[in-house]
Amino acid sequence: MNKTKNKFTVITTSFLIQLAKTIKLILNIYFSKNTNQSINSEIIETEEDSDKSNDITSKIYSLSPDYSIEQLDAIYNTIILKQSFYNSEYSQNWEITPYRAMAEMIVTVINPKSHLDIGCGIGLLVQAMRDKQVESCGLEYSESLVEQANSSIRQYIKNISIEEMILDWENHFKQKDVISLTEVCEHLPISILEKVFSLFSQNHKGAIFATIPSYGLDSTFKHGIKVNPDTPSWLRDMQENIPFKNIVLENALPHHGHITLASYRWWTEFFLYYGWSRNRDLEFSCNRNFKHTLITYNWNPYILEPIVEIDRVNESIKSGNGLNLGWYDYDDDVKGRWTDGFARIVFKNNSSIYGIKLKLSTPDINIIQDWELCLRVDSLAKDYNYKFIWNPCLISKPIEVPRKSETEVEVEILLFPFKSVDVELPSLPNCWRLNIMSSKFSPKDYDLSPNVKELGIVVHSIEILVDDRL
Repeated sequence: MNKTKNKFTVITTSFLIQLAKTIKLILNIYFSKNTNQSINSEIIETEEDSDKSNDITSKIYSLSPDYSIEQLDAIYNTIILKQSFYNSEYSQNWEITPYRAMAEMIVTVINPKSHLDIGCGIGLLVQAMRDKQVESCGLEYSESLVEQANSSIRQYIKNISIEEMILDWENHFKQKDVISLTEVCEHLPISILEKVFSLFSQNHKGAIFATIPSYGLDSTFKHGIKVNPDTPSWLRDMQENIPFKNIVLENALPHHGHITLASYRWWTEFFLYYGWSRNRDLEFSCNRNFKHTLITYNWNPYILEPIVEIDRVNESIKSGNGLNLGWYDYDDDVKGRWTDGFARIVFKNNSSIYGIKLKLSTPDINIIQDWELCLRVDSLAKDYNYKFIWNPCLISKPIEVPRKSETEVEVEILLFPFKSVDVELPSLPNCWRLNIMSSKFSPKDYDLSPNVKELGIVVHSIEILVDDRL
């Protein structure tokens, strides 16, 4: 008990010292916004090096001690959520060229008629979208940034905080085709992010376009921010699949106001937990057409749509919404989606699932006469550290699926409770994942064609069978 109390005292004292240093410096430090992502960890110095500097006007970077979710929340409320933080100096290097590139990306990939930019700053994306004949408006917390907006754009910007938006959503929001949060989410604590995306789930039916500094590789965009060996705590947190406990400090203050840093995987699963799935087709289109733009401005994008309901899972095959690894383009000639023997799809569920009905086929070049198929259904959970966990719930017995040339095969596969070591998990949301697996079928083993589609399995339809009596 005494050890626990002493540990708590040390943590509290450390936090109070850090907070005191921050408050002392806040009136003396000006900030400038970088449209790129957070600084590379190679230039991070130790906290001891930061303490040696007596020149508070120089920029000394350091890595904070481990902060809890609650401590980061407190930093947001006591430091970042002040009008003096995002001041006129913060936006001194902003110019419209990147935002024109972003507007081109959004219009090309999503093609919206209406748009809302949350955290719009001085309104550059709003201006760029309106130049493309999109009905665009923005919300911005900083009074200083709103005052700097072009006079022709200022009328389309509302000066409110995220908290005010959450409390009075109906008066500040009209249904839009797309909501953008560009380099915004990392400025907000998890407690606010939860409320924002839960609010979107209840009130927004369109798309969300977000860019967030994201660490590690992504299966769609094939890039992310590299974590260097000199920041082992970030590597630790990525492996644990939790938001980073350490943040970058600039003269002892959160660098650019970034307090929520995490990997591509963590952000993806955070969105899923609160009802938003990535649209694989739209993101592939974004990467295919704008890869140079993404690399130039160091943007890590997410194109989100509401997770499909369980009775509409089949729509994902064509739309691309909620498809994870293992899927290839929808083929209008075949009326199906190709997979190479392992594929995932996410959906909402409040029912009791007992089976899956699939309609499948294989191309002539596939020399396998039949193949073994297995299905597993997982549910998404999180613990108190905001670690996201896929919990296996149901699994099928491996079944042999016969191959019939140029003929679709319909199979109904029963699912059984997944038996595993009991692990205490928090209450589960309604986000689930279907895994389609084939242990015997691996097209790459045969190497008969450079086109994996000629060797894959075609999924024409998916129906998840539920017990309506429950």
